[in-house]
Order: sequence, then structure tokens, then C-alpha cells
Amino acid sequence: MHPQEFWDSLVSFSKFIYELASSPASWYQNLSTADKTTVKSNITAVITAMLLALVLAVYLNRYIKRRFGYRQSIERPDYSQKVRAAGWVLAAVGRQPWAIQDILPVQAAISSISAESVRLTFFIFLVLFTALFVAEVRIMLRQIKRGPVEEIAAGTTDIDKQEK
Repeated sequence: MHPQEFWDSLVSFSKFIYELASSPASWYQNLSTADKTTVKSNITAVITAMLLALVLAVYLNRYIKRRFGYRQSIERPDYSQKVRAAGWVLAAVGRQPWAIQDILPVQAAISSISAESVRLTFFIFLVLFTALFVAEVRIMLRQIKRGPVEEIAAGTTDIDKQEK
């Protein structure tokens, strides 16, 4: 990497970190009193979930390195790009991207579908896909119990067809 490219990347990353660190404070200052109360009541759960995810990621990382090994020959990725992408995801979660860029007003982006309708649709899909999953597991277990013995005895394996 050319030194100028490195310096430009470092400056860009520093600006991104500054914006990322200062944006929650400015966002919180602009909230109404009711919204600030909501944030205060939910922040503990969010921080706890993030810490648990971090601990899980560390243990998963260690497990993968122990189980599958770590090859030094793998080129290390550019983490500044990943951090920038994570920052954009953090900033845009729960928002409509077209509403952020003023292409579509938020009032036009709001759906008229009731929450109960969305909830009902979710549970219909949940039941349907759970039933399909159970059927798939039952079929796989039945085929595992049968094994390849029946096909070999009947002479209908793919290997027999290839030899003829």
C-alpha cells in the first residue's frame, strides 16, 4: 500500500470514528423528554445484549481457531472498510434508506398495514416453515436409517449404472 493511500485511509477512518462517537450524543440531546425516558429504560438491555454478543464472538473466534487452525498465509482484510460498513449499518438500522436521502418522505413510507396483520402473517410463516423443517428432518432421518443397503441389494446405485 502506498504511504499516501495509507494516510488518506487513516484520516478517513479518524473522521468516521469522530462522527460515530459524537453522533449518539447529539442525537440524544435532540430527543424529547418522553423519548429520553424510553432510551434510558431500554439502554441497559441493549448494552447487555451487545456485551453478550461480543463475548459470544470472542469464544466463537477462539473455538474456530482451535478447531480449524489459523493459517498465517491468509491475507489480512482491510478492517477500516468493515468498520465503516458497520457504522453505516448502525446508523441506518430501523430507518428507510430512501427516507434518509430525501427521495421519499417518511409520511409516504409509512405503511397502512396494521400491526395485527403483520403479526398474523409472521406467525403463519413461522408455522408453515416449522412444519416444512420438521418434515425435512423426518425424511432425512428415515433415509439415514435405511442407509444405502437397499439400493445396493437392488442393484440400482449410480455406481452400477456407470459401470454398465
